[in-house]
Amino acid sequence: MYKLKEFYKKIPTFFKNKYFITTLIFLIWINFLNDDPPHELIKNLKEKNKIEKDIRTIEEKNNDLNAKLTKLETDKEELETYAREEFHMKKEEETLIIIKEKPRDQKNNTGNKNNTLNIFIISLLCLVLTIGIIFLIKKHKRR
Repeated sequence: MYKLKEFYKKIPTFFKNKYFITTLIFLIWINFLNDDPPHELIKNLKEKNKIEKDIRTIEEKNNDLNAKLTKLETDKEELETYAREEFHMKKEEETLIIIKEKPRDQKNNTGNKNNTLNIFIISLLCLVLTIGIIFLIKKHKRR
């Protein structure tokens, strides 16, 4: 009992204040014992804002596509150019030439990095072997 009283005397008076204790209990209740803690609410708000932003961008794309569709439905020249560009259609007397870009070979780029690493490792091993051989030769000459 004596130790408990001494411990109580060592606690600063600020922590013994009833308002502090009430606030501490309230914060513990809100953050840990509540069904919807504030950190989850904040996470849900961020997710909601992201989804709303996605909805706005999709609506903008939808509006652009609707405008393009109405333009294609009303203008025959626009429909013809769209068909030529997207579906490679041509008139009977025309010749169609398709120029494709050469695809970049990503395997080649990683291969160069691997080759450089392999050369570095082989050089390092040769250096270590050379130093080892020199060390053995000097040791053998001392005998």
